Amino acid sequence: MERVAILVERPESETRIDFNRRTLDSLGPALARDAAYLSLHLVDEIAEQIPLGELTRRPAFDALFEIHTQVGLGEIARRLNEAGTLHVYRVGSRRLRNYPRDWADGTRTPGVCMISPAYRAAHRGARDFDAHWRRRHAPLALEHHIGMWDYRQNPILEVCTSGSPAFDGIAQMGFPSVEAFRSGLFDSPEGMKIIMEDTRRFLDLGRSESAMMGEYVLKS
Repeated sequence: MERVAILVERPESETRIDFNRRTLDSLGPALARDAAYLSLHLVDEIAEQIPLGELTRRPAFDALFEIHTQVGLGEIARRLNEAGTLHVYRVGSRRLRNYPRDWADGTRTPGVCMISPAYRAAHRGARDFDAHWRRRHAPLALEHHIGMWDYRQNPILEVCTSGSPAFDGIAQMGFPSVEAFRSGLFDSPEGMKIIMEDTRRFLDLGRSESAMMGEYVLKS
């Protein structure tokens, strides 16, 4: 079973609203029929209530597809050939906090999710980066991001599309509401300092990106 993450840049000619509608109505269902798991992340009206401003580099992507499937990457790309520019990655998956899901497939997940494709710091090798992310940073994130109800680390195992950004991992931090993000991203100024100091130890923050998005699980 392949675990694949696809970052999508929508066509310049398409508005975000039209792109989101097309993704949910046609692109997502085209992948879901052969998937063991499929979720979409989109910049929607709720997510747009949280402008990240100076916190992060402006993201180049408009959607994230997560799919677990036995369908080959070529077939996945064929079904998404009108989605826009695709950046396809084979990924690992660590879910370190899991929300209490009681809503149906196809229903928007409550709240918002920060999606952060990341580059490792120049002095870190791939294994060193992933070990720090898993062993050192994860416990700090779980302690200090007190409003977070879902936390996933997806180390990138292979960049599958030529010319795509060579990210080293994609982090996902979910919050049950906009207010939970605003009030609970950090537990305190000291907690924020601890997190930021640690991220600088293993991430290249100047090149990494983040976007606030809504999650739609189409097949669980």
